[in-house]
Amino acid sequence: TSLTAWTNIGSGLTRSAPGNNRVYFFQFNNVLIGTDITNAPFSWGGTLSAGNAALLGGSPPTAELGFEWNGYAHLIRNATNRNRWYYSALGDQTSWPAANFIDVPSPFDGDPIMGYGFVYGNLIIYKRRSVYVVTGKTAADWKVDKINAAYGLCSVQATCSVENTSWYVTEQ
Repeated sequence: TSLTAWTNIGSGLTRSAPGNNRVYFFQFNNVLIGTDITNAPFSWGGTLSAGNAALLGGSPPTAELGFEWNGYAHLIRNATNRNRWYYSALGDQTSWPAANFIDVPSPFDGDPIMGYGFVYGNLIIYKRRSVYVVTGKTAADWKVDKINAAYGLCSVQATCSVENTSWYVTEQ
């Protein structure tokens, strides 16, 4: 058995220590995107020939979690705007128009976004004390509705979507 050396793909990527925050990853357009609540999102093309990881283009907001849904890259859990859900231009993770966000709900009710899930193609947004469903295929027709006003997600890692069911753990 031989050991192979690890290749540092982060050279040239300056990051401040995220403290106790974890780095989360998601894939969009065959690019790996990393997020944490402290630093700007970064991306990597997936192969050494694609080069090193670099800051994600287009000045996306800092956010703890990201995901792909309906052809958009999405970022949630921003430290400043805790109820804000950001989304990229359609099909382009390097374009983040300033107006591409939705406050869930608007105005902020003091209940921060904690996570997300998917059920039958719909996006589920978990807050600490409530749950919302987002229906529609494009940003122009997304509709946000509260589906649970009593129980929300207790922790960022306390949700899992499997076979059109989204499971989550509450504080209750």
